[in-house]
Amino acid sequence: ALIFTIFFLIINMFVDFMRKYVFSEDIVLIAIRGDAAGEKRSVDDDGNVLFLDEVINVLDDDVVPAIGASVVEIMPIQEFASSAIPNDWEEIIVVDPSMNKWYYNGAGTESGRAYISYTSPVGSTNSAIYESNSPSHVILKTPELNALGLNDVRVTFDWEAGGELDPGNPAFDYGQLVYSFDGVNFEEGSERFALEEDGIMSGTFDEIIPELANTRFFLGFRWFNDTNATTSAFSFAIDNVHVEALPAAIETELNATTSNTVNTNNDVYFASNDSGSIIARIEGATQDLGCVEMTLTGSGTDLITNTNAGVDRSSKVIEITADGFDASNATYDLTLFMTTDELANFNSMADLQIMKVEGSDIDATTSSNTVITGSMLEDLTAAEGYATFKGTFTGFSSFAIVQPVTASVKDVLISSVSLYPSPVAQGGLVNITAKDIVINSASVFDVRGAKVIEKKFAGNQQVQLSVATLQSGFYFVRLNNDANKTFKFIVK
Repeated sequence: ALIFTIFFLIINMFVDFMRKYVFSEDIVLIAIRGDAAGEKRSVDDDGNVLFLDEVINVLDDDVVPAIGASVVEIMPIQEFASSAIPNDWEEIIVVDPSMNKWYYNGAGTESGRAYISYTSPVGSTNSAIYESNSPSHVILKTPELNALGLNDVRVTFDWEAGGELDPGNPAFDYGQLVYSFDGVNFEEGSERFALEEDGIMSGTFDEIIPELANTRFFLGFRWFNDTNATTSAFSFAIDNVHVEALPAAIETELNATTSNTVNTNNDVYFASNDSGSIIARIEGATQDLGCVEMTLTGSGTDLITNTNAGVDRSSKVIEITADGFDASNATYDLTLFMTTDELANFNSMADLQIMKVEGSDIDATTSSNTVITGSMLEDLTAAEGYATFKGTFTGFSSFAIVQPVTASVKDVLISSVSLYPSPVAQGGLVNITAKDIVINSASVFDVRGAKVIEKKFAGNQQVQLSVATLQSGFYFVRLNNDANKTFKFIVK
């Protein structure tokens, strides 16, 4: 027995190790079987054969969380409209034999309810009356319910309860909500439902059960009565059982942090340690990234102008680090999540991109340490209160959402130079008109300061510049190699 116990301890340690340090997706179920009946056998020190029951659960880590503001229904309302037990529900007889059991859609007030009654021929099964002289312990168990990636699991149901209340106040005969993560072992999810001094009690249970967040679980409705040698009495009845939960919110708090192991081609959502709110998502890494840590080093709803990069950036800044051996050379897709409030001061979400700056200072931008790329992935601000932005990056540092500085329009007007359209479509032409100068040349730079176009003109005041070779993003055009005549435009 000792050897067998040690063996299973080693297996469990191995599963924990693989889950924490190796896999970020599914953990493969390790099962050890004995005979055909599925029993595992061992022999104790006296030579006796022991039959042991050991379960190692599968852990599923690759959960896609529900995100936003809409309530998620985990289990539709169960109204017990049939006399048969609902599909995939199960009655567990804890004390066998149990004369008092669960019945459904009875007569009179028990119509459309699940209720405890006692079996024929002792009594009728159409009413919530139990045989109090026969000990019973039964649980009506729901199907497995999936709240992975969800918070604030709310359970509601209507109930009516009789039973027995001892003068010292403990309820000897009672109903109760319980829950289980394996379908076998149950924990208390509510106080006991039983009569009080005023008689039979009824009400609506409506509570959030924190332990059920981000889990798979079963609910159970327990009936327990001891042997009292008293007359039959009202038992326990339930109706309108409903389970719902809230999706994950978007993290907005300064210094919120989280970490996850990310390996090649994993798809990992990062939720903050304290609130479970979503920070970002990494997928498609070309190398193992190791332990990836994320921290909100900036928060708020204001726009902050970065004159070096020529952008207005979000107050929200996320610093990301990774300790994998080749993490600095890995390419990966990053999705950032922004609330409606965090985006409210930007001009147009369709033109927003992600800026990555090497180091902890998001505003220490240079031509060599800054990358601006990506685009809006989904605009869910109206329905769910957030939008997502996705880009492909190499290496890690600080990230923010950016737009071209709004002052660029003013700059153009003051200098009597017009530049249109902006944004300009890929493959299009930018028209440049100058009233007070002639245009001899136009140079185009990207946000890193690299010159990507240079074109000469014959001293005209109106020219056209092709952007056919440019990808979507922010650019600067400089006329006549004069830094004071540099203007910003967008290729969409």
